Amino acid sequence: MSYLVLARKWRPQVFEELLGQDHVVKTLKNALAKGRIAHAYLFAGPRGVGKTSTARILAKALNCEHGPTPTPCNRCDPCREISEGTAMDVLEIDGASHTGVDHIRELRENLRYMPSRYRYKVYIIDEVHMLSLSAFNALLKTLEEPPSHVVFVFATTEPHKVPLTVLSRCQRFDFRRIPYGVILGHLRKICEVEGVEASEEALALIATRASGSMRDAQSLLDQVMAYTGEGVGVEAVREVLGIADRGSLQEVVEALNRGDAKEALRIVEDLYERGVSFSDFLRELMAYLRDLMVVKLGAGQQGAEATEIDLMQLRYWFQLLLRAEGEIYRGDLHRLIVEVTLIEMAHWRDLISLEELLQRLEALPAKPQGPVLQEPVPQEVVPHPPAELQERWQELVKFICGESPILGTFLQQGSLLEVRSSGLRIGFPKGSFALERLSEPESKEALERLVSKFMGREATVELLPLKEAPSPQSRVPRGEPQEDPVVKEALEVFGGKVVGVRPVDRA
Repeated sequence: MSYLVLARKWRPQVFEELLGQDHVVKTLKNALAKGRIAHAYLFAGPRGVGKTSTARILAKALNCEHGPTPTPCNRCDPCREISEGTAMDVLEIDGASHTGVDHIRELRENLRYMPSRYRYKVYIIDEVHMLSLSAFNALLKTLEEPPSHVVFVFATTEPHKVPLTVLSRCQRFDFRRIPYGVILGHLRKICEVEGVEASEEALALIATRASGSMRDAQSLLDQVMAYTGEGVGVEAVREVLGIADRGSLQEVVEALNRGDAKEALRIVEDLYERGVSFSDFLRELMAYLRDLMVVKLGAGQQGAEATEIDLMQLRYWFQLLLRAEGEIYRGDLHRLIVEVTLIEMAHWRDLISLEELLQRLEALPAKPQGPVLQEPVPQEVVPHPPAELQERWQELVKFICGESPILGTFLQQGSLLEVRSSGLRIGFPKGSFALERLSEPESKEALERLVSKFMGREATVELLPLKEAPSPQSRVPRGEPQEDPVVKEALEVFGGKVVGVRPVDRA
């Protein structure tokens, strides 16, 4: 007889053998005992938690010679044939390979025929969410008013993909992940019955890797048993599953805590050569840091490595590892992502904790209470000889006339009063049009921008009204009229020439 894998050999045959699904078992047994049998059931939950096994047990409970009963005998022909998968009236359909509407139409045609041997026709559709929308629509009328001799059992790992119109016509049972302790105890029982010696630590690693799936745990145990040929040891489990040992994880954490990124990278490289993938290493490291965090919160056994690591540091490391895990799933540069993440983790000392920041703030000298009056510091007046001042002012006016003829024309009507470290003070006749226009926000902003550009630094312009109009001698000479941009443009437009210049009294 050919070898039967553990997952099939140890498949539950009665409701009592279903582990970790007590809420489902109790509901179905009560319904069978009271004859409250629904026409359609939906079993939803993760892989390997007993959905299809429960569907088979339900089919046996409905068709057992002593039934319907919550305790099928497993000795009569219907029970044995259903267990062996040869029952004609119990059809297991793979939803992934029967997605079309034609398959559902064929199924509907067969529904009207009575069962050939049993009490009920049971249709078990696995991964029902793979059916097309047209197939679901073709199934709606049958689900709403099925023949009395038909029971549907749908199984899916993604119930959110099943249309609501289908969900509303079924009794839904949500299967849970099987607890770690239940899986560990069942693996221990399998090893005892199979006569295989297994260490507790090895079984614990398998139960952890199974992530709540009993089928995964049995398949992993089967794989390790085939690898060793004898007993199941922790080293064999690590080699087969590619799991980083706890000692290596502790060495990585200690190296990162010291800021020794080189040593951490060396350990990770060694683990990779021993068969531990980078993604598995990240998950194992996060699980290890999670244990350290639990210890820091006082909910675990205290270790030496946990006392040296700050809780904020662990939180920061977790953020880096979660980011790296997301990047690994999106790309293929696994080695680079892990190495860069470890280097960032090694430089955690460059960060300042909140407690340390508060301590530094408290160490600062206290500021005096109340307002502090300070004497205003007068702005320094940049001394300029009159000749130099006049020359620079003339250059500035020419520059602004070249950049903005309108601003330059207004500026020619003013007088440079003072040059400060912060900018210029310019006087204009009180009430003059030039002062009014240059005092507008947009004009003043443009003037300050041009003055700053001319001076090569940020400069402000203070515009002051003068009680007396500046005499022609106090103004900066304009130079030849022909050089004025506005005059040039007027001469070009009208084709004229300058015949004389006469100062205008603006008082």
